[in-house]
Amino acid sequence: MEKRKNLVVGFEGGVGRAVAKALRAKGEPVVAFAPDEKTAKPRAEGIEGLDFAYGDPANPKDIDRAAEGVGRIFYCVVLPMDKWVEKAFSTMKPSLDAAVKQNAKFVLASNVYVYGKPQFVPIREGHPHVTQARMGGAYVTMERAIRAAGLMNALRWTIVRFPDRYGPFTMNCLHDQNFKNAANGKKIRWFGRPDVLTEFVYIEDAGEAMATAGLADVADGMEFNVPGPEPIYARDFVDILVESSGKNSAVKFLKHQWQVCIQGLFRKKMCHLVEVHYLKQLSMIMDGDNYRSFFGELPATPYREAARKTVEWIRSQKLK
Repeated sequence: MEKRKNLVVGFEGGVGRAVAKALRAKGEPVVAFAPDEKTAKPRAEGIEGLDFAYGDPANPKDIDRAAEGVGRIFYCVVLPMDKWVEKAFSTMKPSLDAAVKQNAKFVLASNVYVYGKPQFVPIREGHPHVTQARMGGAYVTMERAIRAAGLMNALRWTIVRFPDRYGPFTMNCLHDQNFKNAANGKKIRWFGRPDVLTEFVYIEDAGEAMATAGLADVADGMEFNVPGPEPIYARDFVDILVESSGKNSAVKFLKHQWQVCIQGLFRKKMCHLVEVHYLKQLSMIMDGDNYRSFFGELPATPYREAARKTVEWIRSQKLK
């Protein structure tokens, strides 16, 4: 019997590409959904056997056409920060509706920001969703809609949550400009305190974890936190980043909210980060035991190796 295909919505982003790559490595048929061929083809390099569909994820007709006959929909769209709060749910809804129509499993790449200020650390899946930030609130709305579809329409679903991600093609993430600055020997302006214990997940580890959980029937109706390889102080991670670049970038930590506001005068993206600044004053360490109990060890590329690969990719793309 021929396998039903996996539709990856948001292939143009880092996590979408990484999920598609992991699925193909497992022998799974994949339809990569992206805005257009020009965007998709460069990201498909190194991934054999992809099928493609093009369009707008917010357009039901485009999604319905791409989702015809698929068995799973991996939703990995990452919108620009200035559009996330307003459009995150409405952009996801056509994919969620298509999953119901096709009786396909829906797999969401979510984020630690849904939890808000941690009430206990490490953060387990049962932690209350008490985010004070609109960005986290948008993820909460998306997750609620998925669970509701499960109850009302018998939708099969899995939610996978990550900390901040980095790696190739993740140039819409929180620290993307800092990685580019490090690769080019420019000043790094790090968002948050240097002495906060934090974590990051390399994008290909995120893709592997999401593909594994999404493919598993045992994970239907389950939520999984996927942490980084180990907790690390922000200053130590920045040191690794600078070291990996071989440059000598100056570093400034934006420890106070007013510093972020000032940066927002020069970088529009920073304006949208003011409300999540409080999360960067706290340790947001996730507990990966639930994932381990189902699937064994988490994919976890060491920080030094992942930072080096990220810097090499940035330079190969001549990103500034």
